[in-house]
Order: sequence, then structure tokens, then C-alpha cells
Amino acid sequence: MYKQMLAALEAPWATPPLASAEEMDRRSAVGRNYVIEMFKRHNDENHDLWCKMQMKKLAIRMLPEGSLVKEKAMTVVDPSKENYPPPDLVIPGLDLEEVEEEKDLF
Repeated sequence: MYKQMLAALEAPWATPPLASAEEMDRRSAVGRNYVIEMFKRHNDENHDLWCKMQMKKLAIRMLPEGSLVKEKAMTVVDPSKENYPPPDLVIPGLDLEEVEEEKDLF
């Protein structure tokens, strides 16, 4: 058993065959296109988020000064408390106390 393990550790590494020039060009093109498309996707997502934030800023700026609506719009809501369904929504078999106990386990 010892000799087999030692032989396995000392065995030469098997090198894969070299790819042809066409295959290397194809791999290079695939990698380049992947990077370009990921940059485009990232830029689109960031642009979308930026537009949404600007729209929210403009909407809040349009609200009347000193109004209750503007005060509520400016409050920060804890997202961990928004996971529960509204109290008027009835889901059969759902016990919110049980969910809260499971949440405490983590």
C-alpha cells in the first residue's frame, strides 16, 4: 500500500496536448467576447440603478416641504423587518411566530 501511494505521488504529471493555433484563436475570441459582454451587462445594471436613484431623488424633491408624506419618504426602513407578509394576507398553514423562532436559530 505504501509503495502504491509513493508511486502515485512520484508519477510524472500528464500534460494535455497542445491546442492548435485555430483552437487558441477561438479560445481567445471566446474569452474576449465574455469580458466585453460582462462589462456591457455591468454598465447596463449600473446605469439602470443610477436612473432609478435619480428618479427617486426627483420624486422626493417634488413633495411639499414639511409634509407627512415627505417625512415618511425620507425615513430609512430596516429591510430585515419587511420579510413578513402583510397582516391582512392569509396564508394557510403559516404561523409567523414559528417563522420568528426559526429566524432566531440562525
